[in-house]
Amino acid sequence: MLEAPGDFVTHDLSGAPLLVVRGTAVPDVPLTPKARAYWDANNAILYRATDEDFALGESIQRGLASGANDDLLFGAFEHALAHFHDEVARHLA
Repeated sequence: MLEAPGDFVTHDLSGAPLLVVRGTAVPDVPLTPKARAYWDANNAILYRATDEDFALGESIQRGLASGANDDLLFGAFEHALAHFHDEVARHLA
């Protein structure tokens, strides 16, 4: 059973099902239609981006399974993630 629209079940290497849950941390409950529309638009961006990421991941897995690649560079253009994790760590310290 899915927890929310946009969530889906995938499987780990052993074949065990994993539930991938996507959502946005909202600082306050959106009380106005404008605020609700703002956060709905943010979630739509998140869902589109992660849909693309998972589709690309599946394509990459098929390519890797072919044995045609000797090397793989993961995350060459994901430098913003390092900044994000640094900020999270800084705020949690």
